[in-house]
Amino acid sequence: MNYIKKIFYLVFMLSIPVSVSFAGIGNKPKTLKDIADTIIQIVNLLIPILISIALIAFFWGITKTIFNSDSEEARTTGKKIMIYGLLSIFVITSLWGILSLAQNTFF
Repeated sequence: MNYIKKIFYLVFMLSIPVSVSFAGIGNKPKTLKDIADTIIQIVNLLIPILISIALIAFFWGITKTIFNSDSEEARTTGKKIMIYGLLSIFVITSLWGILSLAQNTFF
């Protein structure tokens, strides 16, 4: 139970700067460009947080693999976590690039 409280507090503390940043996006969009700009601002705020989470997962997999080198099951789990971390970093940065390309092309 104590572990769940720590995770809750960590998520809460990380969400405070994001909620303060969303407070600046308060003006109502009037055109399609304004809506796209608002969406891009939100995505640009979330991308570094998602990449950080993916990096933490990757390093968690590394530590799980190293510290549990005697257990085959734990090594396999660590390898899966590392692979998922790397894949998520790749997907997040790819989507970030595609959105940036679309923003520069259309808006």
